[in-house]
Amino acid sequence: MDKNKLKIVIATGILPPDIGGPATYVLRLARHLEKLGHEVKIVTYGDGETKVVVGNDRDFSLHIVNKRLPLQIRYFKYFKEIKKLAKWADVVYAQDLVSTGLPCAWAKIAKPKMKLVARLGGDFLWEKAYNMGWTDKPLSQYHAQPKNVQEKIYLTVYKFVLKKLDKIIFSTKWQSQIYEQFFHTGAKSEIIENAFPKAAVGLENNTSSKNILFAGRLIKLKNLSRLIEAIGESCDVKLTIVGSGPEKDNLEKEIKAFSLEDRVTIKPRVSSVKLDQYIADSFLVIVPSISEVSPNIALECIRLGKPILLTKECGYAQRYKDELIFIDPFSISDMKEKICGLLDESNHKNYLAKIANIDTSRSWQDLAKEHVDLFSKLPR
Repeated sequence: MDKNKLKIVIATGILPPDIGGPATYVLRLARHLEKLGHEVKIVTYGDGETKVVVGNDRDFSLHIVNKRLPLQIRYFKYFKEIKKLAKWADVVYAQDLVSTGLPCAWAKIAKPKMKLVARLGGDFLWEKAYNMGWTDKPLSQYHAQPKNVQEKIYLTVYKFVLKKLDKIIFSTKWQSQIYEQFFHTGAKSEIIENAFPKAAVGLENNTSSKNILFAGRLIKLKNLSRLIEAIGESCDVKLTIVGSGPEKDNLEKEIKAFSLEDRVTIKPRVSSVKLDQYIADSFLVIVPSISEVSPNIALECIRLGKPILLTKECGYAQRYKDELIFIDPFSISDMKEKICGLLDESNHKNYLAKIANIDTSRSWQDLAKEHVDLFSKLPR
């Protein structure tokens, strides 16, 4: 494999306009790999809008599998696309174990010499299990519990794909340790941490605000019901929820049930530039999720020097244990206590000082170079 110029296929489930961290992650990585002199092709599920939104300001080749096709046909077409591109590629880089990992693993059976790497920035099965009501456990405990028939089928897929991978990239040591415990992935595991976003230009922090911000998908595992209840019991603060998702109607009902219409507002998802402004205008950002691996909004807040409360069931609980404040996602009283605690001017200033000491120099170029180093070391 020529380290000077690699041919890389990135297999992703989503690209913009679809919502999610993997969508923007793949685009940024692809562009920085191209800047380093490597060739990139992206395979994704999508439609004509994907091509329009991703735009023409790209050097990489985009291959779209119609996301509206029936599941079996969709996966088969994805497999055929990967198999075809595997003849060209030095490495195929999947972004999960199921929607892209499974068809990529099939392609590796057809092309045994194909080098296959996967990045796991989340856990598809746990997310599905929690949102379906199959579990009430955080990710760190989920894989130890008994499984239903559907979960066992997904676990069979997990184990099949993991066996076919040459390397597995995690964004945090926390998730890597979970997979080592339950799937014995140690020898294949590598950690490539996420990059900090570029510094926003022209933003001024609102130092007088008492508004708290949540931004993300409105789904059960984001734990917004407990957050709304905590706001109802908290001191004089307001909450803005920015996002969209299937839980929106239920959350609006809860806001009304707690008579919080004047203190809790739900707004539609916004661009990254607008989100930076929301963060700057807020007193505090909160991520109360049942579990998160490496939430990008935490890095946004650190970069902007904004206080954030993160779920302790999170990959950053190890990484930033001395700098950030973490909450128990199952404890409304803990959320309330830590929200109100930061209204104290002294506590607030001390927290800002700790956040200011975090090194934010890690860039997307650094992240791309680490990928290149890893891909280049794969055995021929």
